[in-house]
Amino acid sequence: MSKWYGWKGTILRVDLSTGNITKEPLSEELAYNFIGGRGVNSKILYDETGPKTNPLGPDNRLIIGTGPTTGTLGLGNSRFTITGKSPLTGILGDASGGGQFGAEVKFAGYDHVVIQGRAPQRVYLWINDDEVVLKDAQHLWGKTTWETEELIRKELGDRDIKTLCIGPAGENLVKYASPIPNDEAVPAETGMGCVMGSKNLKAVAARGSRSVYVADPERYERVVRKWFEDILEQPLRKLHHDIGTTWLIRQFNQVCDLPIKNAQELRRPEAEIGQFFGESFVPKYLIRHTSCFSCGHACQKYVQIHDGPYAGEKGRRPEYGCLASLCSELGIFDFAFGLKITNLANQLGIDAQEAGPTMAMAFECYQRGILTQEDTDGLKLEWGNKEVVLELLRRIANREGFGDILAEGCVNAAKKIGKGAEKYAYHIKGKSHPDRLTAYIPAVLGFVVATRGWDHLRGTVFPHITSLGPPKFWDYDPRYAKAVLEREHIDTAADSLEICKFLTEFALMEEGAGGIQRMAEVLSALTGVDFSEERLHKACDRIYNVERAYLAKHGIRREHDVPPRHFLETPLPDGPSKGRTIDREKFEELKDAWYALRGSDKNTGAPKRETLEALGLKYVADDLEKVGVYEKEKI
Repeated sequence: MSKWYGWKGTILRVDLSTGNITKEPLSEELAYNFIGGRGVNSKILYDETGPKTNPLGPDNRLIIGTGPTTGTLGLGNSRFTITGKSPLTGILGDASGGGQFGAEVKFAGYDHVVIQGRAPQRVYLWINDDEVVLKDAQHLWGKTTWETEELIRKELGDRDIKTLCIGPAGENLVKYASPIPNDEAVPAETGMGCVMGSKNLKAVAARGSRSVYVADPERYERVVRKWFEDILEQPLRKLHHDIGTTWLIRQFNQVCDLPIKNAQELRRPEAEIGQFFGESFVPKYLIRHTSCFSCGHACQKYVQIHDGPYAGEKGRRPEYGCLASLCSELGIFDFAFGLKITNLANQLGIDAQEAGPTMAMAFECYQRGILTQEDTDGLKLEWGNKEVVLELLRRIANREGFGDILAEGCVNAAKKIGKGAEKYAYHIKGKSHPDRLTAYIPAVLGFVVATRGWDHLRGTVFPHITSLGPPKFWDYDPRYAKAVLEREHIDTAADSLEICKFLTEFALMEEGAGGIQRMAEVLSALTGVDFSEERLHKACDRIYNVERAYLAKHGIRREHDVPPRHFLETPLPDGPSKGRTIDREKFEELKDAWYALRGSDKNTGAPKRETLEALGLKYVADDLEKVGVYEKEKI
């Protein structure tokens, strides 16, 4: 293409082993078929890694992907995806970040940055338009992410440089270490910070001065403006703008879905924990509103504690996932502490949503006598013990003593502990999560078929989806399979265009207001390529099936698409659904409906050959045949 609109048209490749840095053109075929961001990342990961790839070896890839909308004016067009084979799960790993970093990579002229190899010494990657160099990072090793960002900016003499750094957790190969952007819109999940550490890569720093061109500026502005005007009318918009995802604490508590003490409890009286609700603490501690690049929604808040033992602690308001994982899961209902430990997790570079459930598993083992103080280096793993939680997180990041076991992640840590600890390690495909929504069956279906493990960001149908009628709990209607598939496409499109999901039907938008049709309009106006709703759906189908094929190539089958053990075996402890569990037989029938719609084989859960070939992915089908995936289909 003589001139790219939306896309920049360049993939940057960095081989850390040799120091070789090259630029290659982005092909139209790759861009049009996989869009960008998560989509192109997943295609590259599929093509360049496989079952024999060690997630911590030099052959693994670390892929930073922007989307065609990244860096443009509009709707939360700040997002980027970082992808690699996950050291936590051993399958596809990726995480979505926001803030300013992705836009800066795009301004430097790159759609994707593909990093391979392992540097012989500790380095960071400096991207400054055409100047791309590896710089010594020995002096940065051992520093927190906050310290690293400051030192890099000082060294390069530019306060506006955007960074993506690892902390001690990534350096010490904690399996769920996260890279932290300078403004902490964190791509937290699946251990991409651990992959960076394995490559001796301390950080990526970016500065760009180039424009992102729009094919039809008037049309693009019109489409985006209308979308934002519609957002302003959405019922949840003001609440989310004011307090972000923290409104979910109260919501989930009301419907008995707030994870407490490793989900042994799901609700507390509001009079007891009301100070933990976002409605209570955000207005009290708010300093200023902040936002990611090019976002008028401004759901981020900068807060500072001005009383109590954590007075002076300040930073970005924690998300619900951090507060549920590192507070309520551990029997703590204190926002000031939530800010303190979220800041610590970000400084250490560690995924709160894996760290919390991992610690909660250990706390329950301690409660039940499986672990003693002798096992935990003298730490009393008692629910609500804030100082122990802080200290244990530090030990995990530094792999000190008992922290070294928990650094492996919830599932592998439970295996190392033994003595029945596995019973209290809740996960899907090796990935833990604080969300439950056990009684809302379509949400659970979205969790189990997601392509990177337990996940609310890959196709979760929330109860506000009105076309299915009022929310019905314990309902296994096969219509939900179609609803999940449609949500998967909405989330895949958002991740590949790199539009913030909060501004789509995933969160704020009513059904039909922020879905595929609207994103197709944005993509067409931006790129000048005619993306119909059908064409974008097909691209999303292609992306999702490549990801499912990657899982199948790594041995993931239907039997792995299952809810966590406690969803099936442990009766709900409270609320209107007290005593109930998921009906396994009915749930399996719902999975059958999803496999049929997705074009997957119901015996294996893998994409069928004809499905892949219809998407132009014959070589992927050939790969699956070579590893025996289709043998079970013939039985």
